Amino acid sequence: MHSRGREIVVLLNPWSINEAVSSYCTYFIKQDSKSFGIMVSWKGIYFILTLFWGSFFGSIFMLSPFLPLMFVNPSWYRWINNRLVATWLTLPVALLETMFGVKVIITGDAFVPGERSVIIMNHRTRMDWMFLWNCLMRYSYLRLEKICLKASL
Repeated sequence: MHSRGREIVVLLNPWSINEAVSSYCTYFIKQDSKSFGIMVSWKGIYFILTLFWGSFFGSIFMLSPFLPLMFVNPSWYRWINNRLVATWLTLPVALLETMFGVKVIITGDAFVPGERSVIIMNHRTRMDWMFLWNCLMRYSYLRLEKICLKASL
């Protein structure tokens, strides 16, 4: 039985709002195919359960205590909420890298911290957002990500 590596290519097209010039950020996710046995299903179940319970208990114990602050001082509430959500978004990235051995190689123009960018994604899978978080966590601010959908889900 031959083990071949699997390579997923995701293209991101960040456009600078100030310059209106597109630059490309391509990153490759390489995975070793040895992990594609029966253990992947157990790892996948653990991955989904960890994300579910992390978001469930995180929203109850981390976000809900700050709900009264929404009425008292909305700017503080938004500031705290953005940081807590960005902290949670590091969990899927960490799980992908540690459990599944996903390695991300980013090529192309880097994100400039503090500069506004528009990233247009053509979704080939339902997991694209997690790989975008991987890119944003390393080269930008994950807490500043805002999503605009073309159509409702």
